[in-house]
Amino acid sequence: MLNRTSILALSAALLTTGAGSAGPLSLVEGGEPAAILVLADEPTGAAREAAGVLRTWIEKMSGARLPLLHESDVAPDPESVLILVGDTGRTRALGIDPEGLGLEEVRVRTFPGAVAVVGDDVRPDGLPLRGTLLAAGLFAREVLGIRWLWPDELGEIVPRRRQITVGEVSIRHTPRFRRRDMFNQAYNGVCHTKIDALGWDHEPFLEMQRRTDEWQARITTAVAAERQRPGAETMARHYSDEAVSRLSAMLDAADRAAAGDAAIRARIGFLRRGLDYAPICRDYMLARDALKGGNKWDWRAYREQSVRRTTWFHQLGPSWSIHVPWLMYREL
Repeated sequence: MLNRTSILALSAALLTTGAGSAGPLSLVEGGEPAAILVLADEPTGAAREAAGVLRTWIEKMSGARLPLLHESDVAPDPESVLILVGDTGRTRALGIDPEGLGLEEVRVRTFPGAVAVVGDDVRPDGLPLRGTLLAAGLFAREVLGIRWLWPDELGEIVPRRRQITVGEVSIRHTPRFRRRDMFNQAYNGVCHTKIDALGWDHEPFLEMQRRTDEWQARITTAVAAERQRPGAETMARHYSDEAVSRLSAMLDAADRAAAGDAAIRARIGFLRRGLDYAPICRDYMLARDALKGGNKWDWRAYREQSVRRTTWFHQLGPSWSIHVPWLMYREL
């Protein structure tokens, strides 16, 4: 770990070299490592995980596996570019102090000879956060051009490069919400008993429950406004035989353009399976709604479509049945 004297010396050196404007930094050259991932001697869990994530992404991009060192193992004047992950003496010398960040706020910034990937990893009460891990994701998306579209290797879009160079970057992101996921502990008998045991008033908890329910309803409505589960009429409108044929032709053209790129062709195959399912789902939903509408003579049509749908899922296996909704509920 850098002591006070060395941090001051490093700060002076950075100021004299113009730390505010960094030129292009080479992370990988000719498929070989040109940078070092650097962690504090006692990194946070988020920083440790972030360094592993960045190492994996860069290796997938270039085939180069970057060295990963603790700060005390790095030479005072290294020749390689340093990717400073999380809170370190060097990031503080560069003016990035996590104590000045908001909850899970992140900073991604380049300096001469270094890239800082830092986030708020600890709440004021000491509980761990994921700031640096989120900063690594921001770096991967905005700087490296990586995309993660769905939970499968086919959903990973990783540019292939033997040379990875980073230009000047300065990103500061503050979360819009205090929570990144939604959780609600409903007021119930257990809560009631515990509050009685503590001698507290129930009304504030009931009011909080009412307000929570109201806001969750608003958020759910807003999020679902454009992503509602499609009904039979919607499926029939968006996935008519003509539309399916047109989309299939687009996939055919993309498949020809992909030539020998196995990864792209695999993604096209994934999309094609989802498109194959669209008319099956459409006809099933139309037959089901007709049966529910009182036309009991349509039970044969419903049974036929139900068997057709079930057979399709059995042929592809359970993994495809999980991923298909990603395609169904988005307009291709």
